[in-house]
Amino acid sequence: QAAAADIFQTEVVIPEPGEYVALGAARQAAWALSGAGAPPAWERRVERTISPSGSSDWAAAVRGRFAEARRRLYGV
Repeated sequence: QAAAADIFQTEVVIPEPGEYVALGAARQAAWALSGAGAPPAWERRVERTISPSGSSDWAAAVRGRFAEARRRLYGV
């Protein structure tokens, strides 16, 4: 999780443990039954958030290698 935050240079949000598949299915069913134009509100429960460390030279190296691989494969 910390590595992802450093590589992608963004916060990683860790949700509280829960039955998210069941909750998503229930939300979708409630939306379908209501006939509303938008799904019902979804409460986001966050356990913790991991921020980029800001001092990860290795993460910059990973991003550079990925960019080089993408150039070689796709010419982008």
